[in-house]
Amino acid sequence: MHIMDQFMQLQKPKKRIMYATAGRDGVVKTWNNRLQTLQSFELANMKISILIPIAASLCFGGQHETRLLFITRSGEMCELATSFGCAVLLTEAHARRKKQATEAQGLDVNPESSDVYATSGDDGSVRIWSCLLKRCVMRASPDTFGGAAARCCSWAPNGVQLAVGLGGDPMDKARDGTLVMLRIQAGCVLPEILAEIRKSKAPLVDIKWCHDGDFFSCCI
Repeated sequence: MHIMDQFMQLQKPKKRIMYATAGRDGVVKTWNNRLQTLQSFELANMKISILIPIAASLCFGGQHETRLLFITRSGEMCELATSFGCAVLLTEAHARRKKQATEAQGLDVNPESSDVYATSGDDGSVRIWSCLLKRCVMRASPDTFGGAAARCCSWAPNGVQLAVGLGGDPMDKARDGTLVMLRIQAGCVLPEILAEIRKSKAPLVDIKWCHDGDFFSCCI
């Protein structure tokens, strides 16, 4: 199944001169008005980091056919320069059930640095953001949590450990009630998994640490 957009000349009468399509194979293609393939781009081979390299929607940007805007299933919005074959990340968001970029569930500000905050979502990912840079600076992919939804997250008082509560996806209940402890350190590309605990079969919806960081409580 493919999605499609068309580029049309602005002069009257309007004339279709180029089409763009994207499919589940993760490939974006451009076509001429005779439906002959002009270019082909594999999102998985782009230099930017995309969690799920499949376009959910795309359109031509502005009045030129040299720019394509697309949103991936994992929530990244990118601009593709068709003349050079390179893409830039414009913004990103959490996805809902790994398909639609709409829903984040957990949010917590780092107690040691108000510039840094963490979010978690139903796409099974955790993102670390910088208010100053206005972008995501680190991500834990859905593979980190076995594909389970990440419904809540909470920083430890030291600002290094991040507790993530899993569960809540009706299509994937295997890891409901699992708590994953991550180590988040500046300069690292990926978070480190410190521990994984499962004491409940119900989804974890909230986590709170005590003020000294010796223990925490979870809500189900």
